[in-house]
Amino acid sequence: QGLRGLGFDLVDEPSQQVEDMFEDKRKHDVAQLLGAEFVSDAESEDDLIDRHTKARLAAFEEDVDQQKQFEEKMRRMEEANREALHAPAPAPVFVEQDPIRGLRAEAPVPSSPPAHRASVEAVSPIRQDYDDLNVSVAATLPKEDSRVVETSSLLDAERALLSALAKKSSDLGKQFRKVDSSSSGVLARKEFAYALGKKVQLTSSDVGALMDHFSTSNGVDYKAFLRFAEDQKVPLSAAAKALDRIAVHAGTLQRLQSADSSMTGSLPADTFGTVLRSLGHDLDGNELRSITQLFPPRRVPKGVEQHVDYEAFYEACADRKASTSLKDVDRRLRTAVLDILAKGGPEALREEFRRADRQGRSSLDRTDAEALLDTLLGSPACSRDEARAVLARLDSVGDGVTYDSLIKFAKEEEEVKPYAAETQDWAHLKVRVKACLTESYDRLGSERGDATIKSCFKRYDWKGADVLSSELFAQSCRNAGILLGASDLRGLAERFETGSNTAYSRFLTWALEADQPSTRKEEKLARRAKDAL
Repeated sequence: QGLRGLGFDLVDEPSQQVEDMFEDKRKHDVAQLLGAEFVSDAESEDDLIDRHTKARLAAFEEDVDQQKQFEEKMRRMEEANREALHAPAPAPVFVEQDPIRGLRAEAPVPSSPPAHRASVEAVSPIRQDYDDLNVSVAATLPKEDSRVVETSSLLDAERALLSALAKKSSDLGKQFRKVDSSSSGVLARKEFAYALGKKVQLTSSDVGALMDHFSTSNGVDYKAFLRFAEDQKVPLSAAAKALDRIAVHAGTLQRLQSADSSMTGSLPADTFGTVLRSLGHDLDGNELRSITQLFPPRRVPKGVEQHVDYEAFYEACADRKASTSLKDVDRRLRTAVLDILAKGGPEALREEFRRADRQGRSSLDRTDAEALLDTLLGSPACSRDEARAVLARLDSVGDGVTYDSLIKFAKEEEEVKPYAAETQDWAHLKVRVKACLTESYDRLGSERGDATIKSCFKRYDWKGADVLSSELFAQSCRNAGILLGASDLRGLAERFETGSNTAYSRFLTWALEADQPSTRKEEKLARRAKDAL
């Protein structure tokens, strides 16, 4: 300003440069909004074309480099696989006995591949992809491998398999036949796991259980497995369907016993239905008639025909779907309460109780008690029917759930009915089994009923040995609609035991043996049982 006062004419070039820079920035922003690219006056169109060409060329060269790296990696992997598959088995090295330790060491040559590689069978070209499995490779190693693989029971694996197939239908047979290049119907364990893992997501223990069950001297029989994977729904009686949805517990048996004034172990059908209705279990006429037929009493009072053996009903119902689910909720609740007591003591549990007590009383109503139950169980939460059954035991009087009742419930031990062969009423048990089988023959017809019942046992006996383990024998009886409790099934498994298994064919023959008929009705049932045999 002073120089201008002396007559000097000055140009503010920095200010002009700043204005030009902001003007370019505004033009660049407008060009971006319009989807174009702004070119400054200092940059020609040729410069812009060169810049774009160089960018595309650099991206292309980067893709080529990545492709070369990938191909080189795959080539090294294939060479390593071929060398490992054709490598000879490592010979054990015997070291002279150490006079101090007295040990003999056996170890493979350090430069040799792992020992289990040599025991893998000859493979088809698809074998190189077997490392891409959805199951643990440990479960698919050959049986002669030294490592021990933990497997689940076959029944657990069956439930997981059927549940996975129900969620996603898939053609298992096509995948197995694709891997079976020789069409022999048998696959190596790793091949079987690869084919199954491509279609179904199972844990390694479940896959190991399935492979163990269907294993042969040559491998795993996948054709027998495919027949097993077909979930063949067995038509159930009305009584069996009712037992699947009724959840019983110790309080259920106490209510039934309180209605039995004569202490005979049975109740009239109408009284039995009334007690169950008071517990929240409604039975229609067909279900009540079916239960009356399949649970005949040991001793029938004079003048009364329709009686139900409620003790046998309770034992059979406790072994069905709804009741086993309720038992799982009981165990989870006991574990949660005991964990809180172990970590924080009674005061920590009282604090949880006080948080749920929104009304400030010493007991919880149904809404607050359900909220406490959801908090203690966490995820997954139980159903409302299961919650009602648990709360009915915690609040047997109807005054609400108290802290003391929760502690008492957590410290109760699950009762298991003792079994003794000497005290087993075999005659009454045979009557009940025969009633279940006869009902199936009447409902399905003699031929179809006989084929259906036998298929339930042959489902697990795919080799045709006519014997099953006690666990599979019990499950076969449940699938066949034979409504017995766990203790009765255990007794039958021991009665027809052959070695370490149960001869189910002898059991069916015994159950359908005709006793000396005394009435026309019994004579008719005996002829029907004889025709079925």
